[in-house]
Amino acid sequence: MPRILLVEDDLLMVELLTEFLDCEGFQVDHAPDGPSGLKKIIDTVPDLVILDMMMPGMNGLEVCRRVRQHYQGPILMLTAVDEDLNEVTALNTGIDDYITKPFRSNILMARIRSLLRRAGNQEDDRGKIQVQDLVMNRTTRTVTVADQELDISDAEFELLWYMIGNMGKVLSRDEIYRAIKGVEYDGLDRAIDMRISGLRKKFKALAPERTYIKTVWGQGYLVVPH
Repeated sequence: MPRILLVEDDLLMVELLTEFLDCEGFQVDHAPDGPSGLKKIIDTVPDLVILDMMMPGMNGLEVCRRVRQHYQGPILMLTAVDEDLNEVTALNTGIDDYITKPFRSNILMARIRSLLRRAGNQEDDRGKIQVQDLVMNRTTRTVTVADQELDISDAEFELLWYMIGNMGKVLSRDEIYRAIKGVEYDGLDRAIDMRISGLRKKFKALAPERTYIKTVWGQGYLVVPH
């Protein structure tokens, strides 16, 4: 049973998340503030940490900065709408992903499962994941295919990172849309399909004999491990 440490000072949020995560099959532990959270992460080494941004004693960013020399597992940050957290800040402090309050439970669950898969299977301690001869580096935000660097946009990078983090699982368009954009799919937006099509063309230019993303008709998309 995966162990999640919830570092959060809002007791109502703790109660709701603990009940939800328990129903999803996780063992949940709790720390009520930054200093106790820092100690508990180091002492218990959970499979994943859910860390609130603003807490008494020490905020989530400072906890993350201090704990990274001791803990290499995934950290998911919870932020309020008006809190200043972006991709650069997240990378610089060692945060693996973040989600803005209020959030839907299914979005949170998708982020948690993606981080756990990535930590357990594909991502190494340098922030890299690999499928076949395609290597992604989250720290430098670069992608190489057959030892050649791929020209990739930020939006394409985030999509590909999520999909490889779920390698071997068929991902529906709805699921990808919710995970990437954080909102429900409206049934009309074709941005995800267009990005996947663009990525396939770029892959083909560098490795014409390879197939990295397969369409499973009527179901969605699948990253092919071999």
